[in-house]
Amino acid sequence: MLQHGGLFMARTLAMEGASDTLEMPHGQWPELLADMADAICRKFIALGKPDGVAKNEALLAIEAITEEWQGCMVYIPMAKGAAVAMKHHRLYLEYDGTNVRELAIKHKYSIQQVYRVIKRQAQLQRQDRGAK
Repeated sequence: MLQHGGLFMARTLAMEGASDTLEMPHGQWPELLADMADAICRKFIALGKPDGVAKNEALLAIEAITEEWQGCMVYIPMAKGAAVAMKHHRLYLEYDGTNVRELAIKHKYSIQQVYRVIKRQAQLQRQDRGAK
């Protein structure tokens, strides 16, 4: 977790070819928003985005969240089922037909579990295509 000054200390905005810097004093941003921006940024970096792009896109995400739900009490459920579903979907996308062992190691599953996930994800893909 970065300190409040992390992503929120300065941001460069591109406006019609010009660039302005928005300086925010230390501690000006609410802790939750700073933590969310840091988490989003880390996820973008883990997905391979360059640091600068990840920071800018994380800030854009926080701006959108703030604009949409500003002043609201928002509950974020645990959503363990959704997290597992997203992990299974990522595993399926990474599957190339020859990398079951690598996926098992990466995702901390047995080889049999990887095959079950791939089979189930393939079924879901077929259902989605049939529904369209």
